[in-house]
Amino acid sequence: MGAYLAAISASGEPGGGVARVTSFVPLSAPLVMPIRMGAGEAPAWEVAVAAALVLVTILVVVRLAARVYAGGAMRTRGRVKLREAWSGASRP
Repeated sequence: MGAYLAAISASGEPGGGVARVTSFVPLSAPLVMPIRMGAGEAPAWEVAVAAALVLVTILVVVRLAARVYAGGAMRTRGRVKLREAWSGASRP
């Protein structure tokens, strides 16, 4: 919801501080950066940095999720706590 509100704010003022900061936050960058690019407020280096941050965040989240899934997917007894799933996974 915060990313959506940041995008709405950025559409009103694409060169503002909120738009500049949230265009580098990985969860809001895909919504805010295109608005700034369309308005001509984002230099190429900012676009590249924002894209790199989003890609790195995706890689980290996928690795974390894969580890939790691997540690908890084969457990058939009841609920598995996050700590048990994390420690039950083999390290990559």
